[in-house]
Amino acid sequence: MRKLIWIITFFPAFQAAACKCPEVHISYHIEKVVDVIVGKVIGESEEGFECHSPYYETASFRYLVKVDYSYKKNLVDIVEIYGGKGWGDCGAILYPGYNYQLAVFKCGNNYYTSMCADNNFLPCAGSTLQYLNNYFNVNYHPVSNEFVISTAFVSLIIIVLLSLFSVHNVYQYRSQRFRLRSVHLKFKVTTVSIPPV
Repeated sequence: MRKLIWIITFFPAFQAAACKCPEVHISYHIEKVVDVIVGKVIGESEEGFECHSPYYETASFRYLVKVDYSYKKNLVDIVEIYGGKGWGDCGAILYPGYNYQLAVFKCGNNYYTSMCADNNFLPCAGSTLQYLNNYFNVNYHPVSNEFVISTAFVSLIIIVLLSLFSVHNVYQYRSQRFRLRSVHLKFKVTTVSIPPV
């Protein structure tokens, strides 16, 4: 039992310590990368990769990335980029279905990205994209599907709430009118039903 607790307690610490990187801004890698792209991960497979030049790099996953924008114009369409899942290699951890800003390196015929590069989940990439826009003298502003979907969802909720509020007000108005009308009718009925003396 004590071994199980030790393994559960310390295993994540060993896993996290396998690849340590200083926090590096994109400006450090801008001339070294083959491209800086904005794209959506559309697929993944568990496939290893090793690179021995100029540094020793390993990655455990191959990702398919649909490129939405390329700052250096070297990568377009759908690109295979090696990364990781945090299993001891230094490959960047990416998830299918999400948009990222990625610094992409080349080794031989393969592209890879690292945890040590300035990669960002797209909704968190504002300052990096601003730096890249200034550096490359472009005016790129992404339209993220997550933003469009969340905006549409919030709009739908507002429309439903306003509709419910309107229906509730109409019901209250008709209910109040009906009550006034029935009081008025009762009054007429009572005045008519009194026999003359």
